[in-house]
Amino acid sequence: MKSCQPSEMEITGGMNWQLNTCTCMSTIWNPIPPVPNMLPTPLGAPSLMARQPMIYTQPGLRTSNPFTPPTRDKEDVDSFMKQPGNETADTVLKKLDEQYQKYKFMELNLAQKKRRLKSQIPEIKQTLEILKYMQKKKESTNSLETRFLLADNLYCKASVPPTDKVCLWLGANVMLEYDIDEAQALLEKNLSTATKNLDSLEEDLDFLRDQFTTTEVNMARVYNWDVKRRNKDDSTKNKA
Repeated sequence: MKSCQPSEMEITGGMNWQLNTCTCMSTIWNPIPPVPNMLPTPLGAPSLMARQPMIYTQPGLRTSNPFTPPTRDKEDVDSFMKQPGNETADTVLKKLDEQYQKYKFMELNLAQKKRRLKSQIPEIKQTLEILKYMQKKKESTNSLETRFLLADNLYCKASVPPTDKVCLWLGANVMLEYDIDEAQALLEKNLSTATKNLDSLEEDLDFLRDQFTTTEVNMARVYNWDVKRRNKDDSTKNKA
C-alpha cells in the first residue's frame, strides 16, 4: 500500500490531516477535505486543489473593456439633454439608474470573487509550506509523527514513512497523485494566477467605485437641471 504522507508541521501548530482510502489501495493524506457543494473546476482551467481559487477569467471592467463603457461626467447638461434619445429628464434618469444597477450587480459579483480568493490564497501558501517541508524530509529514513482526521473534532495519531508522492484535490471530489515537485510547481502556478486575479479584481472594484460616484453626480445634475427647467417654465407661464 502506497502512502502520501503529511509533514510534522501539525506538531508545532500546523495543519491537521485526514486519511482517505481509495479503491486503488493508496492511503491518501490530505490537509483539508473537499468543500461540500463545491463547484467543479471549469473546462480548460488548470487543475486546482479543493478550496483553491477558480481561475478568474472575467474581462477587466476598466475603459479598455467595450462591454462596460464608463459613465462620462456630464458637466454640460444642456448639450447632453439635446442629444438623440435624451428627450426628457425622466428618460435620462431611467437610463442612468439602469446603468447604476448594472454597476451594483458587477460590484456584488466581484466582491464575492475577491472574498473567495482572499480566503483561498492563504490555503495555497500553507499547502506549499507543507510540500516544502515534505521535500526536505523525503530522503529521511525516519517516520513522521502526525495525526489525521477521523471525524469532526476527532483525530488519531499516526506514524508515516517518508514519501515522494502527494495527492491533490482537483475539485468535484476528484483527487490525483503527483510527485512532490510536480505538486509544488502546480500550486506555485496557481498561487501566481490567484494573486494576479486578486490584483485585477481590486482594479475592477476601484473602477466601479468611480463609476458609482460619476453616475450619482450625473443623476443629481440631470435632476437639478429638470427642476430649474420646470421652475423657469412655471415663471414664464405666470408672467403670461
